[in-house]
Amino acid sequence: MLPSIESTFQKAGLPVPAVPQAWEASVHEQGDWLFGSEPPPAGPLIQFGSYFLAAMSNELPDGVWFGHDGYGTNNWALHYYLKVPGLVVLVQIPWGGAYVDREASEAAIRQQFAHLASLLQEFQLAQNESCVLPGRLVVLIDRELGGRWGWESSAGEPDWQFSDCPMEEAAEDLTARCAREAWQ
Repeated sequence: MLPSIESTFQKAGLPVPAVPQAWEASVHEQGDWLFGSEPPPAGPLIQFGSYFLAAMSNELPDGVWFGHDGYGTNNWALHYYLKVPGLVVLVQIPWGGAYVDREASEAAIRQQFAHLASLLQEFQLAQNESCVLPGRLVVLIDRELGGRWGWESSAGEPDWQFSDCPMEEAAEDLTARCAREAWQ
């Protein structure tokens, strides 16, 4: 990871989010508190809905984008958007607004980034082991809608599982699917 990314997150007292190994070299600073494999293709990161719609319609190119973005007094969040073959992860956690509990927000970021690292590790293992998965795995954490995850089949809409820990549950599901496949 680039020193500027590590420095930015370290100064804020936050961990650097995990990035799939194949994408690490492509992540560059795209602006103040904005990092990605290319400039943000769906507008400012605060526009979670735009990234969701673009990812689900495959208009969002494969890549990774993360950073701090927002507007006004309290509409600020830390964002992490990833779209690679077989996986979409979209995360928006309130951070930096005037009325946000900073300690609680930073604890949530640390927790979600730890779960993200586990999810990416399990996804990579599933790919390495050539596990047959039921479709594209989609994980969402939105400050307004909460968390959910599901497998998107060719029919379109994921089979949403609503959860307080969607990345953790998605990683567990990946592990279980690969283990079941290994026993068959």
